[in-house]
Amino acid sequence: NDDKDFEDAGELVYSSAGTTTTVSGSFTVPSGTSTGAKRMRIIMKDGSISGPCISYTYGEVEDYTVNITGSAPAPCNAPGGLAVNNLTSTDVTLNWNAVSGANDYTVDVKVSTSSSWTSFSASSNTLNLTGLSEGTTYNWRVRTNCSSTNSSFTNGSDFTAPTSAPVCSNNYESNETRSAAATISTNTDIISMIGSNGDVDYFKFSNTSAAKNIKITLTNLPYDYDLYLYNSSGSLLYKSENGSNNSETITYNGAPVSTYYIRVIGYNGAYSSSNCYTLRANISGSTFKINPYAQSVAKENATSFLNVMPNPSTDGHFTLNLENVHVGKVNIEVYDEAGRLVVSKVTDKEENFMKEAIDLSDKKRGLYIVRIFNEQFQQTERIVYLK
Repeated sequence: NDDKDFEDAGELVYSSAGTTTTVSGSFTVPSGTSTGAKRMRIIMKDGSISGPCISYTYGEVEDYTVNITGSAPAPCNAPGGLAVNNLTSTDVTLNWNAVSGANDYTVDVKVSTSSSWTSFSASSNTLNLTGLSEGTTYNWRVRTNCSSTNSSFTNGSDFTAPTSAPVCSNNYESNETRSAAATISTNTDIISMIGSNGDVDYFKFSNTSAAKNIKITLTNLPYDYDLYLYNSSGSLLYKSENGSNNSETITYNGAPVSTYYIRVIGYNGAYSSSNCYTLRANISGSTFKINPYAQSVAKENATSFLNVMPNPSTDGHFTLNLENVHVGKVNIEVYDEAGRLVVSKVTDKEENFMKEAIDLSDKKRGLYIVRIFNEQFQQTERIVYLK
């Protein structure tokens, strides 16, 4: 009790019987003892000890200074078991193991490309985070906050907010005719549906002088849908009718700069009022590969005729016979089965009839696509080389 003597009750904290061996012992500091420097007296004498201040013939008294401190603080451990749960395009739940002695937790979150953290306080071992951005990757870490100290941070695994599925709707209606065709952006997925029996979807887009080449895809089909491409005057250029729910593709390289129309229909009245298709009209300055089996070619007009002889050919030599009223420069392209351009030439057509030789004798046998075109017309034909 800091009164500078050893006379008060309870101040004797240890005693032992007389012995001729080494003495060791321990005691508990009484509850309520103030911290700081305290005097401790140890007495050893021959015979009994009657008090802290006595006279004797044989023995020894030693006083020591003991520094009483508070109890050691419990460790403030870093959290473990960090986990990412219930991740959506906008929300996530972050969890970790609870730490004994924690007052609360600090959760830091940042976009992976940023150097700045945003801090959140969590009273328990979970945090519901909202406001995520689709397709964005995030870093996160957690720290335990105790009464007198804090732990180090523990890093969690990075997570990426997924891209939400496009909303399926029929929001391009009414686009049942070419005159009511919905204008769409190129190189962009268009999500729509054939929502009823007899529904027809028309879309329109334009290519440019820097991106003349066209590739149209119709994918994620719930049923058998077909795809058609028309020029600005409404003449059918290409069609893709693959059957079942197989994807449809139309490729038109070197297309004249113009506005084009797409028609999507359900074969034999097929439709779905709940499942959408994905339409994409790509344009590019680079030629697209052509799949000879993916599309059929429609004659641009009834006054243009293309005939290839012989077809098939056993020596790789073909003669193209073209008849129409268009004269001027004519482009001739030949594609192999993989859609690779293997022949490209330009010739002059000076009258209604044109004959041109094509030599594939140095090529592999198989199916090829011949395409003849200029700004006024285009004709395409399949040819077969049998070695």
